[in-house]
Amino acid sequence: MAGAIIGAIISVIGFLLISRNQNNIAEKNQEIQNKLIKENQFETTFLSLLEILRQLVNTTKGVVMYKNASSIPLNAPSKNNEAEGPAFFTLAAARLKSNMQASLTMSDLASLGKMDTDKNYAGIGELLREKAETVFNDFFYQHTSQLAHYFRLVYNIIKYVDTSEITEDKKKFYVNLIQAQMSSDELALLFYNGIGENGENFYKYMVTYNDFLQNIDTAKIFEPNFHLNFYPGHKFFHGNSHKLESLNN
Repeated sequence: MAGAIIGAIISVIGFLLISRNQNNIAEKNQEIQNKLIKENQFETTFLSLLEILRQLVNTTKGVVMYKNASSIPLNAPSKNNEAEGPAFFTLAAARLKSNMQASLTMSDLASLGKMDTDKNYAGIGELLREKAETVFNDFFYQHTSQLAHYFRLVYNIIKYVDTSEITEDKKKFYVNLIQAQMSSDELALLFYNGIGENGENFYKYMVTYNDFLQNIDTAKIFEPNFHLNFYPGHKFFHGNSHKLESLNN
């Protein structure tokens, strides 16, 4: 009789252990399934946002004003001042760089030739940053209808990735996918957007994701020896090897 009772107890305990293990397995499977569902939902939304960004670039249209016809880049897709799609960004990036150079006075140019000490070098860097901020802000307000939506969308896609429940490595992977879709002209405009008066939050993300601008063509940047220092710690594949353009033109 006692043996039968003990056997029954053992059977009950065994059943409970098996049931608990099965529940644990079911819970883990459910957790894995939920995680996969969330990742799929994230990726679907992310890809949709990238498609919206591409559509926005392709439909952006506007007039890019140049001081004279000779300042329009030789490789520009359009020789008039109105452009659409990627051509607009090409003309806009070239116009912005041209404006950067035009903003320098004779006194500024003289200062650029006096880099014999670290103090002078640091002072010139600060001067160029102030000039760049002012020129970009003016440029942005002249082209708000074309660029404001673009800058906001890029920022919000990065924010969507950064605030999602995915690993840090995956966040970096997806943020890099964003910039992989962009032209050098788009990256150049985003580069200066980060130092503009409305680009503070974007700049913070550039500190976190310090390889976002790595593929930028430094030929699109004015005085890259100085301007690339606007993003300390950022990785630029093309380096700082350009000569001072202001002294060579």
